[in-house]
Amino acid sequence: MKLIVCDAGPILHLQEAKLLELLQKAGKVYIPQMVDIELSELYPLWEKHRPEWILIERLLPHETVQAESLFLSGLLDFGEAEAIILSKRLNPEWFLTDDTEARILANSSGLEVL
Repeated sequence: MKLIVCDAGPILHLQEAKLLELLQKAGKVYIPQMVDIELSELYPLWEKHRPEWILIERLLPHETVQAESLFLSGLLDFGEAEAIILSKRLNPEWFLTDDTEARILANSSGLEVL
């Protein structure tokens, strides 16, 4: 089983395609709190139907500052920034994103991006 950190896009797209359970089969899935909030905004039934196997991980205070800096750079939304910072701590086998800027930044940090 792989350790996976994900931003909102891949979860939302898999949910729309009714294939979210494939992600569970791939490994242990973590999302930061801001990704959970974004999913609630984009998919109103998220809070009611959030799978128990998607684990919400809070950033540490110094990590929140780092995520805010990435967000304020204007390249990423806050969920993507939090997901990249969380990935730096958890060192997952996979970082899942559908965002080009997040992919470039994560790759430059040494993360395997899918």
